[in-house]
Amino acid sequence: MKKAVVFACIGFLISFNVVKAQYWTSGGEIIFSFADYRDSNNTKFTGPPRFTLFFHFNYKYNIDLGNNVGIAAGVSMKNVGFITAGETFTRPGTVVPVKYDKIKRRSYTFGIPIMLKLGNMKKDKFLALGAEYDLFFHFKEKTFLNGNKDKRKAFMSDETKRFVPSVFVGLQLWKYGMLKVQYYLDDFLNQEYVAGNSGATPYAGTTSKMMYVSWSGNIRTESVKKKNFKKSESEYSAMNALLKNIKVGY
Repeated sequence: MKKAVVFACIGFLISFNVVKAQYWTSGGEIIFSFADYRDSNNTKFTGPPRFTLFFHFNYKYNIDLGNNVGIAAGVSMKNVGFITAGETFTRPGTVVPVKYDKIKRRSYTFGIPIMLKLGNMKKDKFLALGAEYDLFFHFKEKTFLNGNKDKRKAFMSDETKRFVPSVFVGLQLWKYGMLKVQYYLDDFLNQEYVAGNSGATPYAGTTSKMMYVSWSGNIRTESVKKKNFKKSESEYSAMNALLKNIKVGY
């Protein structure tokens, strides 16, 4: 029902010539993510921001409703997570709690973002206000203790929430990218997760709301410059003529 209403509104705007421009944008993202993580005793654990470049992409369809207002929606994929230091944690499959030097947790997500753009649409300078709904589909954990590293991973793991909504605000002041802050409205870890047959619930009573700061690519596909074939053809003709005039002696 909601999708039908959205498409009906877009159709209404187009039919009354309110839409001034339509185009696709795409790009990657450089992410610094962290979380307000607290264990079941409400002890807060922090760590350095988690920096990641891979694998991120976004692809959006943009509709400009005038020179100063636009909307956009699309799809995205991100690698988000957080790091804790000095956390005491009982890993799934174990029964003894261990105080780790560092723990890294992350998940790949597939999201559907929508945003409102306010600013100069022609120059791609605007304030973006938006929301996104993410599917967390591949979890990975790395633990570090006394110089040793251990890791485990799982596809469609129950250790994370399956779907997590978020909101974001972005500022695009240059042509090819946006400075963005995104905040997740639900926890990263699933408090109801049960570890195998042990019945242990390692995340019960925890909170793990994430946020991140990023540079997000937002390049119009139409702005990608095509190769200048005329120049290439003229250069080829000149080179071919030069080679014909060169006499090779044996």
